[in-house]
Amino acid sequence: MIKVIDDLLRQWAVWRLAPGSGLEGGSGSMLGALVENQGVLIRSTSGARCPLDRIADIELIYTTRLPADMRTLMRLHYVEQNLPDDYKWRAVKCSRAQFYRRLDLLHASIAELLVNRHAA
Repeated sequence: MIKVIDDLLRQWAVWRLAPGSGLEGGSGSMLGALVENQGVLIRSTSGARCPLDRIADIELIYTTRLPADMRTLMRLHYVEQNLPDDYKWRAVKCSRAQFYRRLDLLHASIAELLVNRHAA
């Protein structure tokens, strides 16, 4: 598990569960913002990276770059935390050990996508 990615995914889940979660003060949605700006993600203008920028990166990766099985794993582990663990394992058709191995792969994939995204 990559601690930094785990923390970021936990922040993303909190943002996703917030009522009216949007990128700017809770108004609208990530998809709405992308449609409104013709697919261009408008970032904050502050000099430092805003936490919402990182959450926006994760949401974009979640919706456009991850395969369905990884999205399901991510949603089950981070967004639907109240579900029993054995339900999560059955939902992705794997054992507990395999679930956490896949979670490690998810973290590595997201880290790589974030690095590539910011290098471009």
